[in-house]
Amino acid sequence: MVLLKIKKGAFIKKIIKKITLVNPSSVKISNKNVFKRFLLHLLCLLLFGLLYLPISKLDSLNPITHTFKDLAFSDIYFSKIRKNTAADTATSLINIVNIGRKDKTITRAEVTKFLNAVNNGKFQPKVIGVDVMFESYTDSLTDMELSKAIKKNNIVMVNKIEEIKDDLFTSISSLKKFQSNHFGFSNQWIEEDKPLTERYFKPRFQLSNNEIVDHFSLKIAQVYNNDSYEEFCKKDMDNPHLINYRGDYSKKNRFEINDTTNFKKFKDKIVLIGLYEFGEDKQPLYNEDLHWSPTNERYFGRSAQNVYGIEIQANIIANIVNNDFIIHSKKMNFIIQILFSLLIYFLLLRFFLRSKFRFTMTKLFLQVFIVGSLIVLSLFQIMWFNLYNDYTLLVIVAFLSAEVIGLIEAIIDKYLIQIKELFISTNKDQNNETST
Repeated sequence: MVLLKIKKGAFIKKIIKKITLVNPSSVKISNKNVFKRFLLHLLCLLLFGLLYLPISKLDSLNPITHTFKDLAFSDIYFSKIRKNTAADTATSLINIVNIGRKDKTITRAEVTKFLNAVNNGKFQPKVIGVDVMFESYTDSLTDMELSKAIKKNNIVMVNKIEEIKDDLFTSISSLKKFQSNHFGFSNQWIEEDKPLTERYFKPRFQLSNNEIVDHFSLKIAQVYNNDSYEEFCKKDMDNPHLINYRGDYSKKNRFEINDTTNFKKFKDKIVLIGLYEFGEDKQPLYNEDLHWSPTNERYFGRSAQNVYGIEIQANIIANIVNNDFIIHSKKMNFIIQILFSLLIYFLLLRFFLRSKFRFTMTKLFLQVFIVGSLIVLSLFQIMWFNLYNDYTLLVIVAFLSAEVIGLIEAIIDKYLIQIKELFISTNKDQNNETST
């Protein structure tokens, strides 16, 4: 047994010695020559990219795109690290009232009763957001009473934006009878190529008639606190904003439409009315208005939608009012990823050219180390600085570069060098014929 341990130890030492010591395959090569080789690699990658581009358009033949299309490292933070921590600073401000799924007439009667009760008493909320569309008539008396109830100045109604033709958008709202003084659109993502997971929201949208509409959450924030609204409007309003999912409204501040015992909790607060019903297993009971979110426990390969739209609205409102958005710039993030991707590829190529043996022996370690470091860096940026940079592209580059470098070097050695020698020999023959 002791002899076996000695042999194992000697074998490990031998491997380490081979890796650390200069071996016959090591080559001294200047950074200038490495850079020339690097440019040659970029040319090959460009050619591969041109060949891959038409394939990437065929979704059924493109598993790589599908795998990484809806992956972001921020999801690990929201689904694993933030959970069960003191990071929830949002829920105390916002209350969600569940209307359930009932007959239209019953639902409208309950909403009317609730609005009249809270708005005519001493526990009046500062703003009430009604996340329900009323697109048809039911009982005339019920409809008339609802119409009166939603005319209060602290009520914000929801509408949605739809594309009627190519790049022609219009706002679809409740019937005129059920419209209030304030409204906003609820679409989290309006563009056609939207991601599966609701990570962003667009604060404003310009319709085809040049009318500018605020997001439902932004309009509620304006009615609640105009100063917070004005401060937020100083930000970039044309691009989507990353949502900071801090609140967990499924566990607290959730009420039923007929519960009259908790009205005192609504005073001067924000109340959202909509579908927000859960089963005995604490999971959403209905698929209506259900979405994937970064708080999903399965952040990779999601199996089920896990958040109602009204909870997403609540998180956005809390972000605006508390000025608690995660700092994220897509353009800057893209530039950073491109620059660091080139740097990583250059350093790995330099390592490969100087010592193929060491590169081969440590390749797996390098891949795991770089990928792990990028994930940890991404998570700590959110935790410490409320800053998020998506390093998905860097991870892909770091993981694939180690494999691609060897492949391209084999192609260069087999084909490009031969072409170069053929070109040189052809020039020599032409010079000889000229001199003759």
